[in-house]
Amino acid sequence: MENLFIDFAQAISPALQTLLEGVLVILASQAVAWLHQKYQDQRAQLNERNQWALDFLINQSIRAAEQLYREGNGEAKKAYVYKIVEKELAARGLTIDLAVLDARIEAAVYAEFTKPTETFIPHAVG
Repeated sequence: MENLFIDFAQAISPALQTLLEGVLVILASQAVAWLHQKYQDQRAQLNERNQWALDFLINQSIRAAEQLYREGNGEAKKAYVYKIVEKELAARGLTIDLAVLDARIEAAVYAEFTKPTETFIPHAVG
C-alpha cells in the first residue's frame, strides 16, 4: 500500500509542477498587464510636457546611476533613481503610484540595456 502511494506521488508530481508553472505564467502576465494599465492611467493624468519630463528624468537617472555605481549594486542604483525621480516629481507637485514608478524604471532599464549597439563601418570615399 505504501509503495502504491509513493508511485502515485511520483507520477502526479510532474503534472502538478507543469500545472503550477502554467498558472504562474498566467499570473505574471496579468500582473504586468495591470501595472502597464496603471502606468497608462497615470500618464493620462499628466500633460504632454510632464510625460516627456518624467521619461527623460527616469532615463537620465538610470544613466547617472550606472556611471555612479558601475558593476552590480542593482539595489543601490534603483534607490538612487527613486530618490532623484521622487525629488523632481515633488518639486513639480506631481505624484505617481510607486508600483507604476517601479514598473516604469524597470522598463527603462530593460530598454536601455537591451537596445542593439551601433557599430561604425567606414565607407570608402571615391
